[in-house]
Amino acid sequence: MEPRRFRIYYGDGSTYSGDPYYAPATNVQVVALEEPGAARGHIVVTAKDAYYYREGRWWGCDEMGLFDYLMEHEGPKAVLFGRSMTRNDAYWAIVQRAKAEGFDV
Repeated sequence: MEPRRFRIYYGDGSTYSGDPYYAPATNVQVVALEEPGAARGHIVVTAKDAYYYREGRWWGCDEMGLFDYLMEHEGPKAVLFGRSMTRNDAYWAIVQRAKAEGFDV
């Protein structure tokens, strides 16, 4: 499967879109994932306990989904930890930013 572009949004306002295996793993608030048929060219995944990288994209999951991934997925693993920020105005501003930025697809 061809990897999809992504952008990770952190609670401090920073973003990351490089090698998924080197992404900073904590304070993740939103993951924007390339989806050519979607509005603005992406979907926004938010409010997940964790995110894992598999099959060329990030997947949001709860704690048990994370354990499943760690136990069953062979090869290199990449995990992000979310839900570290109160759902306040600052959080919703990050969500709105992720929804607005999009990808050029």
